Amino acid sequence: MLCGNCKDCKAKSTYSLLSDLPIGSSALILDILDDSKLKRRLVDMGLTPGTKITLTRCAPLGDPIEISLRGYSLALRKDEAKNIQIIPNCSQINNYKI
Repeated sequence: MLCGNCKDCKAKSTYSLLSDLPIGSSALILDILDDSKLKRRLVDMGLTPGTKITLTRCAPLGDPIEISLRGYSLALRKDEAKNIQIIPNCSQINNYKI
């Protein structure tokens, strides 16, 4: 779950989308905005609220992106990443393990 204790987790202005995260940055997943088969597929791959993710690299033309989570790497299309709401600057992020 989200820490809920730091000002970053409480301030709505810090919420962002995974597609906007810079390379090398880490974030916590807040929610998956899509309510279709895509949400089920992403959750099955481990993209659940409170999970720490790191954007490790991006293809030369920007699509797909590669993220690290729970000890493995996952490639996602930018269209899929636009459905993942994150907290990019959570001060408690180092307390979470990938």
